[in-house]
Amino acid sequence: MEEWTMLDTLQLRDRIFEEKANDDFLSAAKNSDLARIEFELQHGRDPNLPVLEKSPLWYVKENPEAVKLLLEYGAAPELNDFYGYCQKFFKDELLALCQPYAAEPVGRDIFQRLHNGTEELNKRYKLCLENKCKTIMEYNQTAAEPLKKYFMVFPFIHTLQEEEVKMLFNIASKGRAADIHIAIGSVDETLPTALEMCCQEKISAPTGANPLLDWYCPGYSVTAFQ
Repeated sequence: MEEWTMLDTLQLRDRIFEEKANDDFLSAAKNSDLARIEFELQHGRDPNLPVLEKSPLWYVKENPEAVKLLLEYGAAPELNDFYGYCQKFFKDELLALCQPYAAEPVGRDIFQRLHNGTEELNKRYKLCLENKCKTIMEYNQTAAEPLKKYFMVFPFIHTLQEEEVKMLFNIASKGRAADIHIAIGSVDETLPTALEMCCQEKISAPTGANPLLDWYCPGYSVTAFQ
């Protein structure tokens, strides 16, 4: 029998608290409660933050309406191989929903999320420029299809590689006009130097995130995570 270590204890503790933080989402997914799922997506749930090591899409795969809802809020079907699952098992209805949102994989999941966030940031700035708007909030006032708030939540921020920190800093620094909101979690109340200036506001754990961490966001995002 393998010896139980302190790391095992910490990982089990984190898993228990993560599951508790996602009780409402997991229940809503099971019961096809679209109103509850959308409420969380509007108030700080990152649709790409893994829930117990799986994409949130996995928990709603039996409900195409819920899959569509998550995709509309920015869920990336290529993460955690959800799109691959749909292809392997011929989930034609899900494939049709995911196709417009699927992107070419570019690396590990956390890099993929940052890459997708950068693409979303650029797309939103382009929309503002084309429509002579200063912000996406202004754009949404007359848009036929208003854009949703876009949440990106990253626990254990010190595990990010240097290039990933730079990408995150860029998104956080420019996110206000694009209505993109970032929260980062740390285990020791310190942040990478590159992120200290743009993510100084301390907040409660975002919806679905590990409450044992210390959480920070840019000043403009504080109310978005409430």
